[in-house]
Amino acid sequence: MTRKMILTAVAAIGLIVAQNAFADDKGKPQAPPPHPAAQKPPVMGVFEPEKLPNVIAVVNKTNIEKTQFVRIISNMMNNMAGHGGIPAERLKMMEQQILDSLIEGELLYQSAQSAGFKSDAKKTDEQLAKIKATFKTDAEFKGVLAQQNITEEQVKAEITRSFIIKDFIDEKIIKGVKATDAAALDWYAKNRERFTTREMVRARHILIKVDPNADAKTQKAAMKKMEGIQAKLKKGAKFEDLAKEYSEDGSKDKGGDLGFFPKGPMVRPFEDAAFALKPGETSGIVKSQFGLHIIKCEERKAPGIAPFADAKKDIVQKLEGDEKQDKVKKFLAEARKKGKVVVKITI
Repeated sequence: MTRKMILTAVAAIGLIVAQNAFADDKGKPQAPPPHPAAQKPPVMGVFEPEKLPNVIAVVNKTNIEKTQFVRIISNMMNNMAGHGGIPAERLKMMEQQILDSLIEGELLYQSAQSAGFKSDAKKTDEQLAKIKATFKTDAEFKGVLAQQNITEEQVKAEITRSFIIKDFIDEKIIKGVKATDAAALDWYAKNRERFTTREMVRARHILIKVDPNADAKTQKAAMKKMEGIQAKLKKGAKFEDLAKEYSEDGSKDKGGDLGFFPKGPMVRPFEDAAFALKPGETSGIVKSQFGLHIIKCEERKAPGIAPFADAKKDIVQKLEGDEKQDKVKKFLAEARKKGKVVVKITI
């Protein structure tokens, strides 16, 4: 998360952080994207804050003013300006989500206050210090605050509010939520297809970068260098030591270790060579668009179904996250029903 996003998230109220923490879209089927030829350029959204009333909603006699709503939307618009803006349909969805979050945040905050939850100045100061620590100087921090149209005191207030809401949710709404092993195993049994694993290889490599358009002299020099490395391997030098010494990519500090990968993510010449190796084997010199590689296969994993033991942690997190989210949604629905919420804008 960038520092600007941190400040935007803080300003966006505690509910966004608290409620999104329980969201889990993993495993949900996604519609395939339309063919490029069928796509039409989207109509870009226009945000018109000047047309909004000063009060956009009232929650149990507490006004939600437009200033925070405008600040959040404006910051998002600014962040997306370099990408051409935000499509109109998506902008409307964002506006509705932010409005709902502000209303629901107020409902939760009021409930927390009624239940006696108090602020903790020490926690607030510690969190503010963490945010400030992501900036090189205090001046840089204040400059971003100015860009976001928010003061340090407002940031502190939102942090305090966020902690109060989170503590209330943890103690009064989701406390005690726990997925049993039996529930996790049952979900695994009903969703085994989600745990299908593809054939994978764990490999190391040594890369000598060569531009595809380099002249013959440069390519010859790179090949000579790689042949020298290859000779050292044949004499018994450790692959990882040579990778740390000679490789020209980010994996060199890990001895060239690329971890496990399936077919698809790597460029074709590299993939073909890596998947042709058995554990412990080393390739010849492989040419790709990035340059010259020597590849060593460390391990292979056959395709299959991940065992329950490997999937259990993620399943438990999902089940507990789903239940927590449901409990928060039910609480908010009941709070809206019992309270009085008046929305003064149409999106």
